[in-house]
Amino acid sequence: MKTIGQLYDFFKEDKFAMGIGAVIEEVDENSALISVKLTPEHMNGLGVPQGGLVYTIADFAFAVASNAHENSPDYVTLQSSMNFIRSSRGEKLFARATAVHKGRTVAVYNATVYDDLGKTVASASFTGFATKQV
Repeated sequence: MKTIGQLYDFFKEDKFAMGIGAVIEEVDENSALISVKLTPEHMNGLGVPQGGLVYTIADFAFAVASNAHENSPDYVTLQSSMNFIRSSRGEKLFARATAVHKGRTVAVYNATVYDDLGKTVASASFTGFATKQV
């Protein structure tokens, strides 16, 4: 299992996720938890977090969870879908991605995005494809 420090090294070239202030909070055998402290730059014209931000932290949670193992086959998103449930009025967003299936070439993860007020913001599903075989 890669440490959080090793994961930051692995994802340091992901300027988009790192640029929005994504923080890797937890990682274990089957899941990862990501957080983002909301700033004015994250808000849309209505003053709530931009949908692209919500999607990005869910996708990053999937990326971290699926690539956290030392012998990971380097999964990338092949297909995804997201249901936006409500806007957040909180100060922080969290995304937890959890494995449903981890295979040699395909991985499936579910992700939930929620805020620091305990409200679910979105639900997503990610199918990953292994870019290299291990």
